[in-house]
Amino acid sequence: MKKNIIRLTESDLVRIVEKVISEQEMVDAEAIAKEDGINPQEVSNMCQSKTVPPIIQNLIDKIPEDIKEEAKQTIKTLAGKIKNMSLGQLMGLRKQIKQEMQTAKSQSLQEQLAPIMIAGLALSPSLLIAVGVILLLIIISVITSKSSKGGSCNPGWWDDL
Repeated sequence: MKKNIIRLTESDLVRIVEKVISEQEMVDAEAIAKEDGINPQEVSNMCQSKTVPPIIQNLIDKIPEDIKEEAKQTIKTLAGKIKNMSLGQLMGLRKQIKQEMQTAKSQSLQEQLAPIMIAGLALSPSLLIAVGVILLLIIISVITSKSSKGGSCNPGWWDDL
């Protein structure tokens, strides 16, 4: 059997590695969305929307009135922070939010006085529970956007809440 020698330049290797990584990230983004019970296409469309998507508006409408403004401000602040995060950072933040939401739901009210730190923001457990799903949707939309198009997610509705 004759062996073929293939010569690759450094730029060839870089291009091959980037392609493999981007293909892996696309699969991961779709799996993440499906794992959280979310349609990847619906989430991806959130990045192009200039108005608050109906799924987000429905969740906002369910937030108690006494914390609604604080919740909206938290969503805007976190959305502003995550748009420049790497995929690895977004995955870690998603995992942290899911864990903290589970912990907050399982603790008694007396134990829920300590704030939870997420991406440099101090959130009360009740606020995290109220906005947690919205934050997860935003994170998944950014992950999907970055992994499928290599771009970023910066819709106008985040600032217009």
